Amino acid sequence: MQSHFVKLEPPYQIIHYGGVVGIQIGTLIVVGETYPNDIGTDIYSHSHPVVSYVDKQQLRAKLGNERGNRDIASYYGGGEGNVWTKVEVSDVDVIGMSDLSSNGELSPFEWSDFVLLASDGVSIDEAEKGIVRFKGIFDLENYLHRVGLYIKLPPVSDHIELDVSLLYNEDKYGVVRKCIVCQEDNPELITFYVPIFNNDKEIIDAVLQKTWEYLTLMKSIAASVVFRESKLPEFPEIPKDQEDINCLSRVVKTLNAIYEDKSRSIVRLHQILSEANRDNINLPGEPHELLRPQNIDYDPRSQYRRLDLAARMELIRSSLSVMYSKNLFTTKSHWIGTYLVVRDRLEKASFTQTDFANMAKEITPEEFPEKLHISESTMKNFTKVITDPHDRNEAYYDMKNNPQKEFCIELWNVIEERL
Repeated sequence: MQSHFVKLEPPYQIIHYGGVVGIQIGTLIVVGETYPNDIGTDIYSHSHPVVSYVDKQQLRAKLGNERGNRDIASYYGGGEGNVWTKVEVSDVDVIGMSDLSSNGELSPFEWSDFVLLASDGVSIDEAEKGIVRFKGIFDLENYLHRVGLYIKLPPVSDHIELDVSLLYNEDKYGVVRKCIVCQEDNPELITFYVPIFNNDKEIIDAVLQKTWEYLTLMKSIAASVVFRESKLPEFPEIPKDQEDINCLSRVVKTLNAIYEDKSRSIVRLHQILSEANRDNINLPGEPHELLRPQNIDYDPRSQYRRLDLAARMELIRSSLSVMYSKNLFTTKSHWIGTYLVVRDRLEKASFTQTDFANMAKEITPEEFPEKLHISESTMKNFTKVITDPHDRNEAYYDMKNNPQKEFCIELWNVIEERL
């Protein structure tokens, strides 16, 4: 096998694949031979994009030429030569050109093009695989910004109507892949896909999450939303399962009920976003430590780890004080829920029940009555509270049967507000 690197000359193409955007600065060509067959030896070749994740003109304009900014440049993705080894050059979408004459100014990227990338370029494939990526459109926006593009937002909306439909796609092998599509009357304004999960709640949560993401980006979070059961035109039409049809009707009815009560919808959305797993972006190539710089700034665990020990104890202690004042910390067993939140949201993976027991004295609020103080036997009741052996090694938000789930959610909301 032989490989050859072809360095491209500016202006460079800005390319997209699977929700990731980069500037193609070169091409890696790999040539090799397969095993000999009866006829002879087969030759194969692959061409992989080599990309940079940042526009150097924009970066220099932002940071200047001081040597002290070298670390900042690296933080923003200054490294080059990232090979998308799982992607051929023919697989990528070319979405623009890197304008070297911009002097660091951002260039506009149409909202309709952004929706097309976020929906048909990303979420439909993920939905058919049963995946919902947390805040995926914000990651995509971040990528575009770093290569010198800003999204031209549509006018602020005060009312949105979304058609909710079943979508069946049959691949070349005859396998039917199912998902749900939600789109505004003008599909170029909002379009997204979610999986058909095994229960209504997961579908509803996914739709609420995606709706919240779009409205947030559009600066229309206060908009009223109406969901309508709809049917997409298909050629040829694939017959729908009655179970899926009934599920869609229930989901639409519940979504409208949630949005009719705005305060209820905000609380529910907050719970969903607090519980959601923040799955990592999977680049179509080698991992890159600078892919999600927003995680460095906003990831709660990272923020917690930056605090000194006294500040960490005060954070948890004050949060428990709030829970007590709201009559939400009412029994010693709630120490087990507290342990789960601290373990799964704040501390490193090696954090144990013993570590938590040693911490408990420092995080107990002064106003706690003696009956709520942790004792030697409190943590020994862990297996009595979390009865399913499989759940004991799961994060509290992934457990199938967590009797303290609501307590954990509320405590995490309180802690997160203080970080």
